[in-house]
Formats: sequence, structure tokens, C-alpha cells
Amino acid sequence: QLSVDRRPLRRNKSLEPLHEWLKIQTDCGHVTRQETVSMIPPVVLDAKEGMSVLDMCAAPGSKTCQLVEHVGGFSTVASEGGEKKDLEPKGYVVANDADEKRAYMLVHQLRRMNSPAIFVTSCDGQFFPILDEKSDKGTEREG
Repeated sequence: QLSVDRRPLRRNKSLEPLHEWLKIQTDCGHVTRQETVSMIPPVVLDAKEGMSVLDMCAAPGSKTCQLVEHVGGFSTVASEGGEKKDLEPKGYVVANDADEKRAYMLVHQLRRMNSPAIFVTSCDGQFFPILDEKSDKGTEREG
């Protein structure tokens, strides 16, 4: 963990190489800046590979990225040549934010991960559809 505020990192000439490296690594998705308080929910949730997680306040996305890393391991299958091939993620995260602008920022952040284990929505939590694994069509209320 690096406890350096953004302003000194930008203004201090001696830290310029570190700042440029961080920008490149962030754009590639290798590094994500995250407040310590955002690291707590995924740890307390104890998300494991293969779980389905609904994040109702997902933006700006650092917490969601952490959750995807925990749940989105890939299932492997042997192909014809005998080599193992990753098919699809074992778990997934539905990332929701009611504010459309924040959801847009969320999509931008999550694109860096390039993971098929993320589904982004923008819906007010009180109107969020009921998700039930047992039904393909939803409830009678939903149609």
C-alpha cells in the first residue's frame, strides 16, 4: 500500500517517473487506486471463486474489481489437443449504480479488467428486478 496523496504525486518533480508509471499501469488495468475503506466490503463479504455477487453501489469500481478477482475464476476443459482451455468464469458480479453518470464511469473502470464476469446495470435499487436462479422468466410480477 502506498499512502501518497494525488496532489504531491503530481506536483513533486522527483516523483514524476513514478506518476507516469502509475498512469500507464492504471490505463492497462494492472494497478487500481483504491481507498482503504473500499477494501473492507469484499474482505468482510468473504467472496469466493464461483459465487454470484450483487454490488448495488458499485461506482467508481475499485471495490467491484476486487470482487471480480475473488469470484471470477475460469473453469478449464481439456481440448482436442490435450491442452487445457479456459471457457467461462465460474462466478460473476452484477455491478449496479443508480446514477447513470457514475455507471458510465464504472463501465470505463471495469473495461480495464477485460473480464466476462461483470455485468453493469443502472437501476434504482428499489426497482431492481428480482434475480432468482430457479426461474428463467422471473416472477409473475415481472413477466
